[in-house]
Amino acid sequence: MSLSSHSILLLLSLSTLSFPAFARDHSIVGYTPDDLTSMDKLIDLFESWMEKHGKIYESIEEKLLRFEVFKDNLKHIDETNKKVTNYWLGLNEFADLSHEEFKNKYLGLKPDFPGL
Repeated sequence: MSLSSHSILLLLSLSTLSFPAFARDHSIVGYTPDDLTSMDKLIDLFESWMEKHGKIYESIEEKLLRFEVFKDNLKHIDETNKKVTNYWLGLNEFADLSHEEFKNKYLGLKPDFPGL
């Protein structure tokens, strides 16, 4: 993962401080190492996160895709939290968005297309 991707994730996690203009609840859903020990616990965490942030998906396929993105983001969050001690990352309302989706939707940045 590139430095800019890490910066975007940090931005996602700190959005409650950086973007007060958003009218939504920017609460961070915490997790414990135990949440990462089984697929059932990951699903429970995802369902709890969905409820907290009012997420509803139009199809089971979309929900499965968002769950995969959520797991990838959680993996990055957990790895970062193990290495860094001066801040803590958590699951905010953007945890079901990829880095590219977040950049496009909230920062107005174009996707990176290698070779173009």
